[in-house]
Amino acid sequence: MNKKLKLHFIFTSILSAFIVLIIMIGYLNIRNYQETKIIAEKSIEDIKKNNNIIPMRSLYFIYDSNTKKIINNNFKIEIDSVLNDLDSNANSGFLDGYYYESDNGVYYFVDVSKELDQMNSFLYNSIEVSLVGLLIVSILVIFLSNKVIKPVIEAEKKQKEFITNASHELKTPLSIIQTNNELVELDYGENDYSSGITKQVRRLSDIVNSMISLTRLDEMEKIDKMTFSLSNALYETINLYNTLAKKQSKVFITNIEVTSYYGSERDIRQLISILLENAIKYSCTKDIKITLKNKVLRIENAVENIELGDHNELFGRFYRRDESRNSLTGGTGIGLSLAYRICELHKAKIFAYTKYPDSLTIEVRF
Repeated sequence: MNKKLKLHFIFTSILSAFIVLIIMIGYLNIRNYQETKIIAEKSIEDIKKNNNIIPMRSLYFIYDSNTKKIINNNFKIEIDSVLNDLDSNANSGFLDGYYYESDNGVYYFVDVSKELDQMNSFLYNSIEVSLVGLLIVSILVIFLSNKVIKPVIEAEKKQKEFITNASHELKTPLSIIQTNNELVELDYGENDYSSGITKQVRRLSDIVNSMISLTRLDEMEKIDKMTFSLSNALYETINLYNTLAKKQSKVFITNIEVTSYYGSERDIRQLISILLENAIKYSCTKDIKITLKNKVLRIENAVENIELGDHNELFGRFYRRDESRNSLTGGTGIGLSLAYRICELHKAKIFAYTKYPDSLTIEVRF
């Protein structure tokens, strides 16, 4: 994870520097081009004002396309090649070191070769300097990246240690509470109060276990992989959740293609379990559709009050659609985060989207 964070920092820093340099080079060269054009336009304006005569500091010639003749030429050079390249449909532009404008078929040409040479020289120099600057920035970023991201890594490490330690510390009192509650029920029988305690203890235990699993997956850089039957893993996990689905009047509709996969079978089974449990919890109708084809797993169920489009925010840690966090489903907002991390470790892609009104599809591309 630290290596990934470092690479991300280096990449974003160099990319940012590159974008800034591109913007600066572009702006300066566009300004340079505009200034060259303004100089040429001013020279042509002076020619028109002074009866087709301009001071010798500017070389120019005037061509009448109607008569196919040179009206004026203040320097003696061969200009046939320039006229051969002339586009009669264009009213102005740069051509072979000249800037020209058309006025009722009369073309005014001003020599701007010196300005164009300076403009091109500035362009090449600015690109060269920018590349050198980008190289220096890249070297500095690479050498300083460890120092820059060290506080972030330490903060992340402390956060993970806190979550792990807190999770383990919570396990003991939860076990004691559950055990004492069971003893009370043996002596006085089960009642609403003891049932409530049992329910909340189980919910807290689920949160603690999910946090431990998430921390474990975060710390993993590589996973042990092997080839296994993805379709069998899916069938067997569905069978485990059939009873829970029936209790909540839900039914799985399956369309599963025989498929094998190279990965961690334990983690993939956990991924499938998370997605099935999520579908059972939040489906507001009976049917839950499960398809596996071409190594793409889709689980679709009906939900209420959801907008069309992508909903990848569901994979955010501790994200809950119910902002009051008082959902009757008992969700914690950790499950789909676990699913996302499992997919990350397997280089798989996971998406959540609503294609039809009041429906949610979670898709995993293995």
